[in-house]
Amino acid sequence: MSTYFSAPLTLPTASVPAFIALAGPEESAREGISGEAQMGLETIYEADGALSGQAQMLLAPIREDSTPLTQFAVSPRYPSSGVRRQCAFIAPGQSTILSSLKEPETTQVYRAETHDVPQIIAEFSTFPSLKNRFDGPKRVSIEFIDAANSGDAVAAHDILLEELEKSKKRSSFTRFVREKNWEYAVWTSWMRTSQGYYAHRSYTVLSVPWAAYVVNARTLPESYLTQPSNAQDLAQPSGPVGDMEKCTRTELWAKLALFVVPWELYAIAWAAASAGSRAKRVGSSCSCSPHSFGRCAFQPTRRMWPDAVRGPARDNNCCRNKTEQPKGRIHRGR
Repeated sequence: MSTYFSAPLTLPTASVPAFIALAGPEESAREGISGEAQMGLETIYEADGALSGQAQMLLAPIREDSTPLTQFAVSPRYPSSGVRRQCAFIAPGQSTILSSLKEPETTQVYRAETHDVPQIIAEFSTFPSLKNRFDGPKRVSIEFIDAANSGDAVAAHDILLEELEKSKKRSSFTRFVREKNWEYAVWTSWMRTSQGYYAHRSYTVLSVPWAAYVVNARTLPESYLTQPSNAQDLAQPSGPVGDMEKCTRTELWAKLALFVVPWELYAIAWAAASAGSRAKRVGSSCSCSPHSFGRCAFQPTRRMWPDAVRGPARDNNCCRNKTEQPKGRIHRGR
């Protein structure tokens, strides 16, 4: 994985919204940003007051991408505050990543090759669901969601464990939670306007090493992006707030694909995979889908999906391991 600068730009996390606002021509986009936040940006200016070359390079993808992706995760396993934050502004060729993975007070800003962005996004969350052993609860409380969204890993853990122990049900989910081996993660796609950023689509996932669940949540955690003062919470989810739906790793990445893969490529790949399924070809049983698009149905997207989400190394039903090629299908070799 290559980045444009060997040393990223380090900023105080509180100053990141002011840095992002520098990419926009609208003065209204900078309203509401405190003077203290702007004071943390001294390092991005030259002696004559102009933006440094590095800052200008980092701001270019931010200026170009009006639909950034933010990631938030909280877990008692994480060091320091138990919180991770990341934001990706995806543009052709080069993208800008803002990331706070260890020390919540500071954020690293760097450029990366756009084809590496899916890998960066995948590595942000450390819990791939490998066994799909769904023995967790059907819902979590609003109090747990609020504590997790606020970044309070200790309070969120206590609330979740107390709820599970009340049921007195033995399960691997409860065991992992008791061992503090859980993660609450939120992926959100945004739309930029002259007044700030509005949440467009969001997925909240509560996971343990053996299973993941999509949580119906109406509120979002704090992010790097400045939201208008009149911004509303997310629309009412399909079910009651707190309801959990089983979600395999493949299903989760199918949802997230639209955030990081250009729609045109995704649509072509999905159509190719669907056509193969209707023709009873190998792709219908490939457990690597949707990341199998690059290996089975759609060669140009091969690099878009990282190894971390390509599924098991060996799968007898996967087209990678078939010795006979299905008739009527183009199957390019590796």
